[in-house]
Amino acid sequence: MTAMGSVHANKGIGDLISLVLIIGLSITLAAIVGNWAIKYSQRFEPEKIAAPELYCDNVGLSVEGDCYFQIKKKGSRKIDTLLIRATKAEETKIEEITGMLPNQLTTISACSYNADEIEIIPKVKGEKEIVTCIEKAYIINKDILSKCVC
Repeated sequence: MTAMGSVHANKGIGDLISLVLIIGLSITLAAIVGNWAIKYSQRFEPEKIAAPELYCDNVGLSVEGDCYFQIKKKGSRKIDTLLIRATKAEETKIEEITGMLPNQLTTISACSYNADEIEIIPKVKGEKEIVTCIEKAYIINKDILSKCVC
């Protein structure tokens, strides 16, 4: 009986050794994958995948007036430049107004452009470039501009 008892005792040790080997292999694999993930994430450059539209999220304009339009910045993002695009028939006149400060009113006169349509487009500074926020443009159409007596 002692011979059979020793066989059962050795079988239990084999299970224990295989369990230790599996745990050791799992820890080694986790360390290798973790080390790779840390090095890979340090090379990540979010500005390469950030769409320019993200810079325009907190940008807005408030425009009031009849023939003299007062433009005020809305939103938390700083507007670097205002692009004024005035169109009449086939002719387009473009002007840039720089350095718009918070709570500052910028005034433009419809008479100075003599246009059928005036677009006021904010431009903001991105990580490496100036981003034009076309979707945040304010358009003054012909109906409003036709009321101006110049």
